[in-house]
Amino acid sequence: MRPRRPPRVTGVTQEAPEPLISVVTPVYDTGEDVLRECVASVRAQTYGRWQLCLVDDASPSPHVWPLLTELAASAPRILARRRDENGGIVAASNDAIAMSTGDVVSLLDHDDLLHPTALREVADVFVHEPDVDYVYSDEDIVDPAGRRGNPFYKPDWSPERFRNQMYTCHLSSIRRSVGDAVGWFRPGFDGAQDWDLVLRVTERARHIVHIPKVLYHWRVVPTSVLSGEDVKPYAYVSAKKAIEEHCERVGIDAEVIELERRGHFRVRRR
Repeated sequence: MRPRRPPRVTGVTQEAPEPLISVVTPVYDTGEDVLRECVASVRAQTYGRWQLCLVDDASPSPHVWPLLTELAASAPRILARRRDENGGIVAASNDAIAMSTGDVVSLLDHDDLLHPTALREVADVFVHEPDVDYVYSDEDIVDPAGRRGNPFYKPDWSPERFRNQMYTCHLSSIRRSVGDAVGWFRPGFDGAQDWDLVLRVTERARHIVHIPKVLYHWRVVPTSVLSGEDVKPYAYVSAKKAIEEHCERVGIDAEVIELERRGHFRVRRR
């Protein structure tokens, strides 16, 4: 699989139409300012063919659902619904995808931010390379004071590295037909649901593209894994299970070993 876009040659390749990009965001007990900033980063996109699908996973805080209804009323491209009971990030994410109608699904956490050109960059890949099924970008971190730092300049697509580290992460964009084919997020993988999904997507993707630009700003909040390895211990159990099942699907006879640095694994082939 070619990791980067080849030079465009006019008249040789047929470009696809500009896709509608559905940004899907499960919401749970998000602070008002943080959620407003997240949504504002989508509204500030230089690319116009987007929709934002927000699902409130039965947040206990009373401000969340009124805020989502306010945001949805402010723009027809913002859709919102509320779950009757808390189902976790997998259920809320799948509900958001079910609401969406886009050709491409981009994943945005409820407390993070998109760079203004993020969706333009993603759309350009899908336009210029009609066989692309999965696109990911570089990312950085936003600290509690709003300062950006620690950029992660990622490698191009490496299935071997991806079995050991979920390095594609943000921003991830998936062709809808491929996501539909693999069934999107699966119950039982909370905390590593993205890793499990992308493993299954990339097993069948025709072409995978890395955009070598920081298009996603990952915010450090108390509930984020960025705050410490002990915030979501169940995530590492889910990750190991996802890799083990991936190895079984693709025929790799191996033992999956969690390394001392949490979130990193080794696939030791037998």
